[in-house]
Amino acid sequence: YNFDNSETFLSYCMTQKDLLQAIEFEENKKYWTCLYSEPLADLELPLDFPRPPIRTYNALCKKRNINNNLAKKIIQQATYIGISKFSFYLAVFSTLMYRLSKNENIIIGIPAAGQNFANKPALVGHCVNMLPVKIQYQTKQSFTDTAIKIQDSLFDAYEHYNFTFGTLINLLDINRDISRIPLMSVGFTSSEIPSSEEL
Repeated sequence: YNFDNSETFLSYCMTQKDLLQAIEFEENKKYWTCLYSEPLADLELPLDFPRPPIRTYNALCKKRNINNNLAKKIIQQATYIGISKFSFYLAVFSTLMYRLSKNENIIIGIPAAGQNFANKPALVGHCVNMLPVKIQYQTKQSFTDTAIKIQDSLFDAYEHYNFTFGTLINLLDINRDISRIPLMSVGFTSSEIPSSEEL
């Protein structure tokens, strides 16, 4: 790849600055602030140890691989429901969070690459923005109906991507807790490992 033709990070920052004066910014602002106009309970999950009074970066990463047979079944089920594979994974993860916490409103951070939305595919850097996707559960709602609603929420979040998480937090009237990240406590992403035939 010829990096001489790459976009600079400065050009991405200037694009983001110009968006502050655009009509799109006000539309995105209205969407996100309305979505979180009412205070929501923090996500309380079963913990092995007491939560420290001040948030640290001590953590453990656990990865789980999905074998090919299970992956094929997931694709078949997602296709049957009419949603993407990522939306299916997100529905499974959020349902787990719901069952563990009993919270009817789950907020999950979805990382999204900024250069894709800024139409700068040659930009060197990831420029990640966290999208706080709000997922609402109802007691008697089926998994299929929940998964479809989750995909709709995900599409809405991507449609209003150009509004940073930090900007949203500064606009919301929420209590700050130094023991946790404001608004969302968990994030979700998935990745695929290419097969040996694809390498």
